[in-house]
Amino acid sequence: MKPRVYYGPMPRLRASDKAMFSKPNSECVALYQDKMERPVIVSRVSNTPMPYRVVAGMSVVVFATLLDAKNYCDKRFKEVKD
Repeated sequence: MKPRVYYGPMPRLRASDKAMFSKPNSECVALYQDKMERPVIVSRVSNTPMPYRVVAGMSVVVFATLLDAKNYCDKRFKEVKD
């Protein structure tokens, strides 16, 4: 990831920014923010036995269901809403 420098206020994440975090083989299904307001991405990856993954910084945690992934994130992060 390339570091970015912002002069002024940091840009705010919205739930509509999910497309920005999607890739050809994975679709972003939810966005969260950690305590330092960095993005945490819940995405669905195609063709894997554990299709849901949570990416927070350099860490990746995989889950079998979306419910498990969201429960994990709800305990640790703040959900991004419009």
